Amino acid sequence: MVTASHNPKEYHGFKVFDSSGGSLSYDKGLKDVEALFGKAPAASTVSSRSFPEKDTLERYVRFIVESAGGRVPKGPVVIDASNGAAGREFRALAKALGMDARLLNETPDGTFPNHDPNPLKEESRRQAAEAVVEAGAILGVILDGDGDRILFVDEKGRGIENYFLSCLVAEGILRRQAGTSIVYDLISSRVLPERVKELGGRPVVSRVGYTFLYDQMVASKAAFGAETSGHVYFRVSDTYYTESAAYALASLLRFLAMEGRPLSALVDPLRGRYVQSPEINVEVKDKDRAMREIERRYAGGKIDHLDGISAEFPDFWFNVRPSNTEPLLRLRLEGRGAQVVEARTREIRGILEE
Repeated sequence: MVTASHNPKEYHGFKVFDSSGGSLSYDKGLKDVEALFGKAPAASTVSSRSFPEKDTLERYVRFIVESAGGRVPKGPVVIDASNGAAGREFRALAKALGMDARLLNETPDGTFPNHDPNPLKEESRRQAAEAVVEAGAILGVILDGDGDRILFVDEKGRGIENYFLSCLVAEGILRRQAGTSIVYDLISSRVLPERVKELGGRPVVSRVGYTFLYDQMVASKAAFGAETSGHVYFRVSDTYYTESAAYALASLLRFLAMEGRPLSALVDPLRGRYVQSPEINVEVKDKDRAMREIERRYAGGKIDHLDGISAEFPDFWFNVRPSNTEPLLRLRLEGRGAQVVEARTREIRGILEE
């Protein structure tokens, strides 16, 4: 796949898939591919050639509707395609589902004239949030540049973190597939694994990142997987898994139609369980030394090394993990109250900055 995902317009790249349908990770051969290209000289000229073209949109939309579709709730749905690649796909999906869709930034434009194509940024969600309130919509979604990540806003225009939204998707799945596994990344709110357990499912934690979560889903035969970043994954047969924002939207609409309640009424009880601190990036010269110091200071908690260092205490938990490309440590913390979160975040950040 030719894609730069949610990156700004000056970036470009490829995503390589293996025979199982998953992304080719470093553990599964990407190192070998990288080594081959690293040795190849740059081409002085590039010959032109033709390639066969296939338009599979109708087939794909039919697959989504048959696999995840159902009755949709009444009312408009705002879909912001962010001037990325997915406008045509979601226009076709809306028609197939009988959805009253209000599409924003539907036309692909690599200059991204309306906002950055990263839906995690608050400014990228603002246009859709305002449109939801203005139209009296039941919800809104914002897609990234290549349409594989999806973030939701409720009928009040408030952004919904993916771990809260995933609690609802998981509930719908567990009603149909009792006891199945649900995979989540380790920086998700603890609300998600708690809710999966309450619904009779089996929560399975994964390292942060597409390939890690996908591989964990295959290993545990999970029905659903969710990343904090907005990536969502579904098992659609015994051997086939898909990452699909369209599948997530169809699944949630079916769940809302069954529940008959506003999206905010379903999400707000989940929000109230914990207080989350936004991810904090701290520039650190010696990342290894800082990580050792964090582990020493918080040795009294339940320590885990799945991805960086995680420590869990009765009233809070946190994760510190290094950036792969920058001299940064990323801190994520959650606790049972705003005062606890504020104090512990300040405390840990202070240690990292020493």
